[in-house]
Amino acid sequence: MLQAIQAMYADVPVCVRTEEGLSGCFQSVLGVKQGCPLSPLLFGIFLDDFEGHIQQLGDAAALPQLAGRTVPPLLFADDMFLLSSSASGLQAQLHALQDYCNAKKLTVNAKKTQVMIMRPGGGSGNGKLAAGESFEYAGLPLEVASSTKYLGLTFSQLSKQHGFASCADVLAKAGRQAMFAMRRRAWELGACLVEQQCMLFDVFAGSQGLRARGQAGFRQGYRTVDNCFILRALAERARSRGVKLYLCAVDFEKAFDSVDRPLLWAALQRAGIGGTMLQAIQAMYADVPVCVRTEEGLSGCFQSVLGVKQGCPLSPLLFGIFLDDFEGHIQQLGDAAALPQLAGRTVPPLLFADDMFLLSSSASGLQAQLHALQDYCNAKKLTVNAKKTQVMIMRPGGGSGNGKLAAGESFEYAGLPLEVASSTKYLGLTFSQLSKQHGFASCADVLAKAGRQAMFAMRRRAWELGACLVEQQCMLFDVFVKPVLSYGCELWGVDVLLRPDCSSVERVHRWFCRRVQGLPKQVTAAISLAELGRQPLQSFWIQQLVRFWNRLQNSAADEDRVLGHPRMAH
Repeated sequence: MLQAIQAMYADVPVCVRTEEGLSGCFQSVLGVKQGCPLSPLLFGIFLDDFEGHIQQLGDAAALPQLAGRTVPPLLFADDMFLLSSSASGLQAQLHALQDYCNAKKLTVNAKKTQVMIMRPGGGSGNGKLAAGESFEYAGLPLEVASSTKYLGLTFSQLSKQHGFASCADVLAKAGRQAMFAMRRRAWELGACLVEQQCMLFDVFAGSQGLRARGQAGFRQGYRTVDNCFILRALAERARSRGVKLYLCAVDFEKAFDSVDRPLLWAALQRAGIGGTMLQAIQAMYADVPVCVRTEEGLSGCFQSVLGVKQGCPLSPLLFGIFLDDFEGHIQQLGDAAALPQLAGRTVPPLLFADDMFLLSSSASGLQAQLHALQDYCNAKKLTVNAKKTQVMIMRPGGGSGNGKLAAGESFEYAGLPLEVASSTKYLGLTFSQLSKQHGFASCADVLAKAGRQAMFAMRRRAWELGACLVEQQCMLFDVFVKPVLSYGCELWGVDVLLRPDCSSVERVHRWFCRRVQGLPKQVTAAISLAELGRQPLQSFWIQQLVRFWNRLQNSAADEDRVLGHPRMAH
């Protein structure tokens, strides 16, 4: 095993990319390979014996105790955190670190190395040291900070009232300019350990039948492609019968941030969730102190009294249950909603967390659902962005209609007219008209553009990290680009596979295979794939289609799901 690792480093030619181009190759004789999956493990093993050096100090290190056991220095790859219950103990560890680094030929940046003192009163001490407290490394004094960053979290003093209060960093939303403050979203970052509770809560809610049939968001055993498949099945059924299918993609404005918590508790109780489980959730929101990081520093703490926590694993589940009773409001409309039928069962609105898709077999039915949605949102204190809410009409002939409406067709929400689009985006897939010849193959064309952008970004980042080997490039393509190109292939894959020409998605894959080997365009795709030992993406799509078919067969007995009907699997 050692010889295999040494062989990897026997010949490591590298070159440097500059503005003038690539430099000449030279041998790398120091360090581990950047971007190599084995490098973090090698460096970790290289540093593991430091713990023994600290333990050799004995009581002089003053290592803290936890649950009756000594806590050693905390290591995470090249991040190190020294811990001590006394100033002299920490300084002894720093001296040991200096000797260790000299022996291992490592360098510590004393200017960026910080000392932080957790005080029992919670105060920062304004950076002042008590008598006898001093910290230095290799003769250089170390900064005593009131807060320090470790593994992505900024730790300050442990407040008596708020503990490690969540710190809300104002992050610009993707695709927007940072200067527009109103378009920013505040994400609460904190140590909220609710992963296990979320899992148990999800299993309980699902086993008790507390969720809406059309809700697939963040539920065990559900996927985004499930709702997309239902949409395709409805479109094909409407086309076969020569009727229109009316769809509406509803856009909620700041949905997670607008949840009224008393209404949320009431929704949980109506769903049958009470007792200690409800009390545990309410305790999480009893005291939610947050602060905002600005250019001037951290603001003062204030209470968050609205919405569910951004970034908390439990939040999508809570919002889903908060919205689940909307399905009942639509069903109360009866025949006025004109809900479509599939396999002999009524299909409710399709929900995925805060993504909502209204379905109707008539224009009047869709408008009735929009009126019901308006009343529902007024009662739940939610806001629908009418400018971004789109109506789409699936026509039996496959034409878009150029956005024109037939006589008697009109759609509005709260008095505002809604856009009638020829295509709409739902759960990452762009749906246009169901073509008689190509089905939903147009979804793949949009994914090809996104995949091409992901491929260029991946290659640029790989060059920056030095991951230039063909094997590394292929691995990165499969990790970062292939999922983008193949997303939703269970829905559109069959349409692309039936076409005789090469799909736009596969062309991105073939371009990559030629480019990574430096082959010209004249080289056939079969040769470029064979040289790399790769299969066309179509083989992966077939595997996904077969897996999805098996999922349909297995879910046929589940009456709580829209897909749960034997006829849906045929």
